Parts: sequence; structure tokens; C-alpha cells
Amino acid sequence: MRAEILPFLAVLTVARTAHGEETLTLEQAVDLARARSEAAQAAQARAEAASARVGKARALFFPDLTLTGSYTRRLNESVRTNGARQVTIQSRNAVQGALGLTWSLFDGRAFPLSDQAKTEQEAADLTAAETRLEVAFEAAEAFVLALSADQVLKAAGRRVELAGENLGTAEGRARAGLASVNDVTRAKLELAAAARERTRARDEVDRAHLRLWYLLHLEEGRVLVPPEGLFEASPGAIPAIAEIPPRLDVAAAWARSRALALAAEEPRRRFWPTVALTGQYRVTNEEGFSERNQDGFLGLQLTWVTWDGGDRAFDLRERLALAQASRWEAQAAARGVGLEVRVAFTSWRNQQEVAGQAAEVARIAAANAEEVSELYRQGLIPALSVADATARLYEAEVDLARARYGVALALLDVRKALGQDPLGKDAR
Repeated sequence: MRAEILPFLAVLTVARTAHGEETLTLEQAVDLARARSEAAQAAQARAEAASARVGKARALFFPDLTLTGSYTRRLNESVRTNGARQVTIQSRNAVQGALGLTWSLFDGRAFPLSDQAKTEQEAADLTAAETRLEVAFEAAEAFVLALSADQVLKAAGRRVELAGENLGTAEGRARAGLASVNDVTRAKLELAAAARERTRARDEVDRAHLRLWYLLHLEEGRVLVPPEGLFEASPGAIPAIAEIPPRLDVAAAWARSRALALAAEEPRRRFWPTVALTGQYRVTNEEGFSERNQDGFLGLQLTWVTWDGGDRAFDLRERLALAQASRWEAQAAARGVGLEVRVAFTSWRNQQEVAGQAAEVARIAAANAEEVSELYRQGLIPALSVADATARLYEAEVDLARARYGVALALLDVRKALGQDPLGKDAR
């Protein structure tokens, strides 16, 4: 057994750049996920739909112009004499055109509906940004898990190498009559077990990488570059709840609550009268008794719905209840931020301690494996002890890899709880 197994911790920080293969960093993975995710695109489309609803709500303040035209073919023409002049009452080929105007000068419902649409657009924009953030964290977590699986596979490969070396030593000792055939059998058993674990680790790597490529819309894999910032960065002390800026999801929840409160205002405005300006300009080839081919009017229309059968009251009751429920949900989301932050910070600190302990265990396991291998070569211990030391070294290396990348995942959770993006930047 060679002495290079001791600094296994250093293996975890090596960036793969051999053979000219294309690399992929965490920053690139996050950018690809944000740009290509269907969920992010769908959220942006919903935000655009909310923007269109704002324009629709504003249309209540503008007039409607209607242009109509008609043509009528009759079997007979009706003509009447009016004094010394003949007037066409009904022409055989009747043509008529009209331009109508309807302009709601005052409708109390238009104001809360317009404000509601604007607030819903704000909520949709915030939700779209939050969706892009969630996609970024999903990609970042998949990136870290894929790296962790890579390190487990390396540890499994190292176990196979050590088991092969031990088998060679056992066979040499058996040929020299210094060890029994059972030592060779035991070494073969350890080699077979190591090969099995390497296959399992390879399966874990394949699944982790396939998930990552799926999230990033990549057909071919790339060499992943370990993000050292996730291992070295520190989020600092746990901030007080009042010091945490509003997160995107919480801000969106409050915006939806305000939109529902504005929607509840609309039924109250139905009792207000509406005033509309109406007008029409008409042109026809049938003069009629008025002896005019053109005519028109302009007027004001007042409408006051004094009783609507109870629809207004029940709509108001429903919308007030929905607005209240939304306020409670937004308040719960805002209050939950403090708990999420505390849990994330606690997990990050514990993961750091676990990683430190795992590094110490890996160092001791490597030293133990080296010592046991040397003792076996001297004929002082059986092959069973060598196999046990090799298995323990593998377990320690796997625990170290998972613990170290567990620190990275815990830091991602901290950043997510604080409303940052996976790279530690403010997402608001």
C-alpha cells in the first residue's frame, strides 16, 4: 500500500481539466438552468399574461368605438311624395353605415379592478423571479450531488486498487509458504466486494449526472469543476428576523394578498351609479320622411343598480374571506423565514463539524490501512485484518466526500433561506 492514500482530502479539491475536456462550473450551470428551464419560461409567460390583464383593466377608462355597415336587397322600392318632392322610404338597394361611441365617464369598479391587475402583475413578476431562483438552486444542488457522487466513485476505485495490491501480496506470500490459501481467498473476496461497490458508485454517478444534464438541457456531459467558494465561504452570524430583507416568495405572497383585498373592494363599488357617454353617427341612402341621409345623437346615460338579487353581498363576503386567508398565508410565510434561517445556519455549522470529524477519521483510517498492510507483509497479522482495514478506509473516504459536499449543500440552504442566489448574490 502506497503512502499517497493519506492526503485523500486533497483529492476532493482537484478540478478536472485533463484530455482537453470541456468543463462546467457552478456559475455556468446556474446560468444554463435559468435560461433553459421550462418552469422559468412558463413563469415568465404568466407574468406577461398578468401584464396584459393590466392593459385590459385600463381599457375601462377609454371609449369604445363601433363601426357597423349593412346592405339590404329588396324586391320592391318604396317611394312617397312629400310636397313636390319624392322621398325614398325603402330603397331596393339599401346601404347604411353607423359609427357608435360608448364611453364610461365614471364607473367606481374600474379603480379597484385596475389596482388589482397592477398588484397581480407585481406578484406575477415576483413569482417568475422566485421560480428562476428555485431553478437555480435545483441545478446547484444537482451539481453538488453529482460532484459528491464522483468522489464516492473515486474512493471506490481506490478501494479496488488497494484490494488488488493486497491480493498480489497474499498470492506472493502463499507461493512462498508464508501464508495459507485462505489468505488468498480472503483477498479475492475483498477484491470482489470492492468491485461491487465501485459498480454501485458508478450507477450513482450516472444517475446524478443524468439528472444534472436534464436540468441544464445538455446532451453531452462535461467535467465538473468543484466550486471552492461553497467550501470556503461563511454566511456569518445568524441575522435577526428584522434584518432579513423580504424574500421573493414572501414579497409575492404579500402582493397576492393585496390583490385579493383590492378584489374585495370591487363589489362595494357596484352600488355606485355609473355614468356613460353614448353617441352615434349614421349615414344611409334611404332619406325617409326626414329627408336626411345623415343623422346622429349624443347623450349621457346614468345607471344605478339598486338591487342585484344579493350577488354583490355574497361576492363581497367570498372575496373578504379569500383576502383574509391570503393575509394569514403571507404572514405565515414571513414568520417562517426566521425559522428557515436558523435551521439552515444550524445545519451548516453542524455539517462543518461533521466534515472536520470525517477528515480526521479518514486520516486515521489511511494510517491504519498503511500500518496493517505493512504488518501483513511481515506476517504478523492475518489477511482478514487487511481486508477490514481496506473496507474501513473506503467507508471513511466515502463519509468524508459526502460530509464535505454536505457542507456545500448546507451553505446553499443558508443562501436560499436568506433570499440569495446559489452564488451568494442578492436575488431581490
